[in-house]
Amino acid sequence: MLEAKGNQNEMFTAKDIRNLLDTQSHPHQFHHVDARLDVTECLQGLETGVKIMSFCMECDLRQLQEAKFFKILQAFWRLAEIEDSGKAFINEPIGVFVLPAPSVTVEQRSPEDQDPVIDYWQLAQRFD
Repeated sequence: MLEAKGNQNEMFTAKDIRNLLDTQSHPHQFHHVDARLDVTECLQGLETGVKIMSFCMECDLRQLQEAKFFKILQAFWRLAEIEDSGKAFINEPIGVFVLPAPSVTVEQRSPEDQDPVIDYWQLAQRFD
C-alpha cells in the first residue's frame, strides 16, 4: 500500500484511530466486523472495479504507473476466494467506532476543515 500511497503519513488504520481516541481519553466503543468485499469487477478489470480498488487503497489507482497497478491487481487475485457462482470475494474486516454525540452543535465549518466534501451537518440543514 505504501508504494501506491507514496506517503506513510497518509495511511490511517482502525488501530491508529483507537490509539488516538484512547490517548485523548475520548469515550468510545469499538466493534470488529468480519466482512467480505465483492471484488469480481476488480478482477475483471472493469472501471467500477478500479474505483473499488482505489477506495480500498485510499488513492486513485488510475494515476498509478501500470506496473504498480498490476502488482496491486495481482495481490487482489491472490487474496480472492472464487465461489462456484464465479463471484470473487476477499476478507475485509472493518472496525466500527461509536462515539457519543457532541454536546455542542456546530453552526459553521471549521477553518482547518479542508475537506472538499460538504459536511453532513450542512446536508442535514437542508432537510430541517
